[in-house]
Amino acid sequence: MHVRVSRTLSRLAGGKTRIAVETALFTTAMGLLATLVVLHLNFVSPRGQYGCLGQYMPPTLPPLMRVTIESDPSSWIHPVVRNTSSSSWLNVSQGWLRHRVPAKPNRNAFVFAAHKGLLTLLEFPEATTSTNLSLVDVTIPSSSACFGLKHMFEHSPAWSFFLDKVVGYDTIVINQMVHIANGRGFLRHELSKDVYNLNFATEFHATTATVHFVILHKFAKLTPSNVVHV
Repeated sequence: MHVRVSRTLSRLAGGKTRIAVETALFTTAMGLLATLVVLHLNFVSPRGQYGCLGQYMPPTLPPLMRVTIESDPSSWIHPVVRNTSSSSWLNVSQGWLRHRVPAKPNRNAFVFAAHKGLLTLLEFPEATTSTNLSLVDVTIPSSSACFGLKHMFEHSPAWSFFLDKVVGYDTIVINQMVHIANGRGFLRHELSKDVYNLNFATEFHATTATVHFVILHKFAKLTPSNVVHV
């Protein structure tokens, strides 16, 4: 691919122009790679903001919960109201789902479900008027320190714009929920309707850790200290 691009640039431009274009492309690629590394260390690695959104969640996760990221901090309201008649997060209300599901899905809204079958309630609200299951709304401001770069800055309008319009909150919320829900349950993106198995992400991390252990174990066998000289 690189050879083909170089030949095309050689035919279309002179030597200096070709070098300038290749340098710009290389710099852009390195910048994107550095950005991916920073995002991974900050939002996926346990050394970063991993699990930070747990402070916005109820002490016990409800069976069905919507997590929405709002861009306007002034509209943020603490999301959780415990049912005064019970320690449970269930609140019987006929027709609740019909009124709680927005007509226009939010691009930064996600629905957590303890079981995949619960997500069907969002598709057929008219069939759930007799249910005793409520949807808990959790609203998180985009200005939260959980979306900032740890040890660098907590919040920046430019960084929030970059996360919202370029990166997206999908990967951040998925990794946070894997930690908060202990890898149990499912997460659905309200706009795209994509459903993510949080247990699969946990198994992936466990498999990756196993592979790393096997590689290190084999490498240890090949170190000079383990070589027997005859």
